Amino acid sequence: MEIFEKIAEKFGTPTYVYFADTIRERARKVLEVFENLEVLPTFAVKANGNPVLLGILRDAGYGMDVVTPGELIASELAGVSMNKIVWNGNGKTEEEMKFFLAKGVKMVNVDSFEEMELWRKMKACDIDFFIRVNPDVDPKTHPHISTGLKKHKFGIPLNSLEDFLKKFSDMNVVGLHVHIGSQITEVSPFVEALSKVVEASDKYGFK
Repeated sequence: MEIFEKIAEKFGTPTYVYFADTIRERARKVLEVFENLEVLPTFAVKANGNPVLLGILRDAGYGMDVVTPGELIASELAGVSMNKIVWNGNGKTEEEMKFFLAKGVKMVNVDSFEEMELWRKMKACDIDFFIRVNPDVDPKTHPHISTGLKKHKFGIPLNSLEDFLKKFSDMNVVGLHVHIGSQITEVSPFVEALSKVVEASDKYGFK
């Protein structure tokens, strides 16, 4: 407890204290799960935008998942390469798109037909697009943080994916994205959602 007393004396309270070695160890354990796969793990900057913490994760081999311009700037301050940043979220505006394009972001999760129309309008030819699909899976969590059922506003329904890909065949769509909710305590919803996404990926030739 002595170290915390010294920190409080120097910086005042409330103060957030992070243990870098613990963060590195947890980050390493996550990477071990995907040891034999070609993946880019990304940290959701909305969870903690402290550039020092982001820098620790950068050094551990992580990219960043960002939603807002502020989260992108925090990642930039942490020295994260734009090639390792994924822009996520729904309701992206033209102004935000111009900002992210100017910054050089290369990967974007697209949430709707309307969003992709805007990207086409901007002639965003150098972007790798991932399409957020809605797998119609019940994540068995609180309804306010559930995003994977057909009734939810997030993503393209899987039965509309073929129409989407045909309509935007001129855009650089490289894969699919799925997020069914938060604070999910059971494995089965993830297995069900991923099974559907893997099936769709195989059908349309995504890796």
